[in-house]
Amino acid sequence: MEQMNTDWFDLLFRTPVSTQQNVSISSGSEKLQSRFSLGVNSSPGEVKGNDMFQVTASSNNTYRPTKNLSVDLSVNGSYRKANDFYSGVSPYDYAMNTSRALPLYNEDGSLYYYPVYGNNSYSILNKHCYNYNILNELDNSGSQSTVTSFQANLGLRWKLLKNVEFQGDASLSLSSSRMKSWATEFTNAVSQIRGYDMGEVQPNSEEELSSPLPYGGILNSATQQNVNYSFRGAFVYNNTFAEKHSVTFNIGMQVTSYTKGLGHFLCTLKGYYPCHNTQEVVERIGYHPEEDVLNPADSVFCMHGVGEIIPWHLVSEYMHVDAAGGTVIHNDGDAPVYYEGMKPLSGPQGRKNEKDDMIGTEEIDRIINRTFYANRKDDFSHKPGYLRRNKSAETCGSTTASKTVTYNPKPKAEKYLLVDGYNVIFAWKWLKELAEENIDGARGALMDILCNYQSICHMEVILVFDAYRVKGHTTEFTDYRNIHVVYTKEAETADYYIEHFAHENSRRFDITVVTSDGLEQVIIRGQGCTLVSSREFEKEVKRAEDFLRQEYLERKQESDKVYLGEFLPEEI
Repeated sequence: MEQMNTDWFDLLFRTPVSTQQNVSISSGSEKLQSRFSLGVNSSPGEVKGNDMFQVTASSNNTYRPTKNLSVDLSVNGSYRKANDFYSGVSPYDYAMNTSRALPLYNEDGSLYYYPVYGNNSYSILNKHCYNYNILNELDNSGSQSTVTSFQANLGLRWKLLKNVEFQGDASLSLSSSRMKSWATEFTNAVSQIRGYDMGEVQPNSEEELSSPLPYGGILNSATQQNVNYSFRGAFVYNNTFAEKHSVTFNIGMQVTSYTKGLGHFLCTLKGYYPCHNTQEVVERIGYHPEEDVLNPADSVFCMHGVGEIIPWHLVSEYMHVDAAGGTVIHNDGDAPVYYEGMKPLSGPQGRKNEKDDMIGTEEIDRIINRTFYANRKDDFSHKPGYLRRNKSAETCGSTTASKTVTYNPKPKAEKYLLVDGYNVIFAWKWLKELAEENIDGARGALMDILCNYQSICHMEVILVFDAYRVKGHTTEFTDYRNIHVVYTKEAETADYYIEHFAHENSRRFDITVVTSDGLEQVIIRGQGCTLVSSREFEKEVKRAEDFLRQEYLERKQESDKVYLGEFLPEEI
């Protein structure tokens, strides 16, 4: 960390130099005139791997063998190929947001991989991080578009008589476009679908057999071809009378054809289908529906005008309407009680066999009495013309006893503050200047600051430092006064440790993370944790210190006051 300062823009970007060559040739004689041109254009992009190559050619010829006959032929063609990046791979965003403390290569020259947070694996329990290296993604993924076109036009003009001319035209147009994007089995994108990194599991193992994509990568391809042609022939009579009146007759035929293409061909993943071993997969990945906040299984019931969340396994005890038929029921113990005049429901869940059952007005009145007037007093006097509540008319059997629900507020979660040590040191100006002279002094100064801050905020403070480049180093936990200090193990960054801690404990604790790393900020937000940038945290620490100093001064002034009563004799 102290010596690593990777310039991602220098590694991933370049100074583009575009080249364009054009050649034109023309020749002619009394009967033949020809023109030919050729152009080649090469335009590399600013990002390595993004470039465009294009070739264009055209030829125009006019042939007049006799005075009354002329033939025109023009041919044009072009070829264009553009290379781009695979979806989700953005060198610009990577260079802007990735920490410069990460290396691109190992000391032996091989690519350096570090874990990034991704999809939960369906093959390996509790796995959600996969190796990543930007050069590996660029070398093993990408997108390409290729477009070719050809067009030819032939024109014939033949003067048969003094005022009669034959005109013939023919054209042919061919175009082909192909777009494809791919990601091989070595990329991070495929690893997240597969559920493990390449070579992480044994062939034909249980993990490999349960993977949705155990072999190969991803290829999306679309191809379109079009062929258009047309023919036109006409006899044209053109004459002028008395130098004032012009007469033109045109008799001919035209044929045009379109849609000679071969359509589209698109390859994508097959998609999601019901799992054949659902219970086995659920047990392997340790899925708990109560902990799945993105796809909750509970229901919300309205009780006395207030919404209350009912756990999924207790819904049947609270429901008053059958889920399938919409029939009003209420429970008396374990057996359902039906309203008078209703047909018994069949099946263990009380669903009806009939598709449509009509209910009478008396039953509707009873339903209204049990819902709309449920909270009215018994001696409530209705206005003339309104439906009165008659308790004696209710023949629906015994009612369910009222249930008192006690609200137990959720205890406040313990607060944790995770600080990316080196990120804060190099974000604060005075700490950065101190680190250039003595990195140990900068670490000690930051630890002292956090000790003071912890006494003010009363949070569990964890300060994390990178030690991933120290060979053989294991994760080291130490307590410094009233805070905890962590030095990561070899090949583990502080970013990864914080992301892993947030993922494992975000539901149990109230976690706040201090970092200015762009990629880490995205992951932390996804875990539902509070995020504070390093510069904002510097302002927060200063505000806390000012508050503590002001409080101390006020107490000191209070203690320095002298009261006259303290010096008066007791008799007075």
